Amino acid sequence: MPFAEPTHRSYYIDKFNDEVLPCEPTLEGWAEWLSNGAGADPEENDANPAIADGERFTASCMRWGEDVMAVLEGGQWRLFNTAKGADFIAARFGKGLGWSPEHILDAEKGDEAILKFLNEDAAPFTNEGDTEYFALGFKEPNCVLEYHTHPPRLDVVAIVQ
Repeated sequence: MPFAEPTHRSYYIDKFNDEVLPCEPTLEGWAEWLSNGAGADPEENDANPAIADGERFTASCMRWGEDVMAVLEGGQWRLFNTAKGADFIAARFGKGLGWSPEHILDAEKGDEAILKFLNEDAAPFTNEGDTEYFALGFKEPNCVLEYHTHPPRLDVVAIVQ
């Protein structure tokens, strides 16, 4: 997963969302991917596999918050920011970088999950003064996206309650 700026949103179109995302999970990334004919079902319409102008898709949405930064000081981890209320927490490869599926933490445990990871999983690889970063995601209501061909774009047209 690429780095997301705080308050950036990622969209996951239900129809095309599986374990491997086909593009950047932004409105722009999806629009580019859809405009290249990707995602169309050639068995439904062999003559024109492109996604139609005005086609709508349901999607889930994640808002990215400011990372939790952890610094090892005096043998103890000091957290800057909190994971309180986050629906998603992942240990990043480094500042501004992504993460692996193995480094997705239990969001229900918040800061406790971060400290457990740092003290158990990361401990053999850390030294005084080391800094670790944790991505925070917050679920937002599902939405409906509408695709437009000229220029290729996706607009949020409704929120699903």
